[in-house]
Amino acid sequence: MVQVIDLARVMREKHGKALKLPLKKLIVVHSNEEFLADMTGELREYVVEEMNVQELVLDNLKSSYFILKAEPNWQELGKRLGKSMGKVGGKVKQLGMETILKFEAGEAIEVEGFELKGNDLKVVREFKLPEGVTEEQMDATSDGDVHVVIDLEVDQEMMAAGHAREIVNKLQKMRKKAGCLAGEKVEMYCEVKGTKEGADALTKLLTEKEDYFTQSLGTRLLPMAERPGYVADLLTEAQTVGDTMEMVATLTHPVAAFSLPALQEASAGDASLAEDLGVWITSRDPQCLRKEASAANGRVTVTVSGKECTLQENKHFFYSVTDSVGSKS
Repeated sequence: MVQVIDLARVMREKHGKALKLPLKKLIVVHSNEEFLADMTGELREYVVEEMNVQELVLDNLKSSYFILKAEPNWQELGKRLGKSMGKVGGKVKQLGMETILKFEAGEAIEVEGFELKGNDLKVVREFKLPEGVTEEQMDATSDGDVHVVIDLEVDQEMMAAGHAREIVNKLQKMRKKAGCLAGEKVEMYCEVKGTKEGADALTKLLTEKEDYFTQSLGTRLLPMAERPGYVADLLTEAQTVGDTMEMVATLTHPVAAFSLPALQEASAGDASLAEDLGVWITSRDPQCLRKEASAANGRVTVTVSGKECTLQENKHFFYSVTDSVGSKS
């Protein structure tokens, strides 16, 4: 296992692929089935994690990634074969893979009437790039015992998943820094910053990983544009994600929110009344508002500006901005 990790690191360094960059595939090639069997289970998971690859493939040397060749050991054979050495040497270089594998497994083979075994031949494996693939996309190395082939293409899905985890970790650290208790509800807002390239990448990430953020954070990660002006911030910090993405994150306590179109409807088009109803809703503690509404089937009746109005939860008012934004989805 250590051999595999060391060889894979050499390939990463050679091609400038830092360990933080997730790669698609690592192929381990070895003739010993026991060696390959040892690379399964927990060891497989360890290598995958340590080398930051999506897939680990185990191969028993019949891989299409290598050309198997045999070369005469001139020093050993020269003394024994004499003038026949040239003819035997030429045939040795033409040996097929199955014959070479038999020899490597310890079996004697016959070439031009001569028995060859032990150190008579040297088995060589030459890395063969798949058709249409360049050295910048795939490369291999070996220590003479184990061979490692690495697909150098950065796995974009793994990269996105890593960046998403990074954002979650940063926001969790902000929770702790803000003094939030475990299980305490907070609302989280994010504003995309930086270069166009970084901003586009972060916007795409926030959209594609929306469900992951909600599940991991226990709340929806809201666009900063949804943050109401009446809410007090717990903590605001600028954050860098990966090498190019920048954002500003803000944490707040949950506050009651409202739907202005729904309030305008409830107030029969009276814009001033709708505005006053919104002020009343946002002045309420969400938990107290919830308790009051739960006693009346999700409704509250309020008199504002001398007019009585009945408001419905999750239509006219919400117990958090997160709930309000969710109702628009």
